[in-house]
Amino acid sequence: VVDGSVNLNGGDLTLTANSTTSAVTHATPKKAGAAADKGVGLSLALYIGTNTTTASILDGAQVTNVDDITMSATGSHTGDTKAEAGGQGGDGGVSLGGAIAIAVVENVTQSDIGTGSDMTATGDVSASATHHGVSTILADGTAIGGDTAIGAALGFGFVEDRARSRTKRNLTADSVSLAAAGDGASTVTAKASSKGEKSGGTSDGQQTKQTNFANSRSGKTNGSGQSASTDSGSVSVSAALAVNASDSIVRASVADNSVITATDGSLSLQSSNNMDAKAIADGSAKTTSGGTAVGIAVSINVATMVNEALVGAGSTIT
Repeated sequence: VVDGSVNLNGGDLTLTANSTTSAVTHATPKKAGAAADKGVGLSLALYIGTNTTTASILDGAQVTNVDDITMSATGSHTGDTKAEAGGQGGDGGVSLGGAIAIAVVENVTQSDIGTGSDMTATGDVSASATHHGVSTILADGTAIGGDTAIGAALGFGFVEDRARSRTKRNLTADSVSLAAAGDGASTVTAKASSKGEKSGGTSDGQQTKQTNFANSRSGKTNGSGQSASTDSGSVSVSAALAVNASDSIVRASVADNSVITATDGSLSLQSSNNMDAKAIADGSAKTTSGGTAVGIAVSINVATMVNEALVGAGSTIT
């Protein structure tokens, strides 16, 4: 319901929104044909996704002469982002490449009653938001042939999964129920090539460069806020770097300074959240210890989970 007034003449209002998305972004090398003495190829997979599911009465909209109000939003979103290293060298040849996989994801499922004049329903008011999100990011630096394979595998996930049900105005009804349920899972995996990465630089430098690239493409200001360092200082350049900065936020709420009157029932606020976040860096394919290449594997996993059912400050419930 957008700006304006809707007169239900004693009837019910039902708003339902359902959305399902599946995004597959793969950058893989061509594997057919004869190998040359040297192979050069960097694979880059970049996914930027914004998925919003809304069943709401928006700011400024008004519903009058209504009995029951029932609003339900359900969102289910999956993303599969994968980069496999290119560059194929023949027997005794050299493969130079690497794999970079980046996903910038914002999934939001919401059922809100926005700001506006007081709203009265002669029946029950119910708003629910149910959200499911799964993001998988893989950077596979394992070369597809040749005696040597040099190039970093860099995997980055910046993932937001959110479910929200709230009222931002005064309500009078028999009963008021706001419920939000969410689950978000994100996994970032980086697999090093057989020879690792050329020496020089730091893992933080790799992280900064790719994060800036992702932000320039998505228009966001993401970042892990964490450094790849030890007590001895910064970690040198990584052969496999996996960075996962994700959040899963679920809220059912009454806005500050609201008045909620349940004339024949109760006010119910329910929220539930289930989050799984992983960052896996695998340097096991680095088969030799000689030469100038390095085989360091670094993983950075920053997960933020919020699960809140709350009545705002200054609100009155009767």
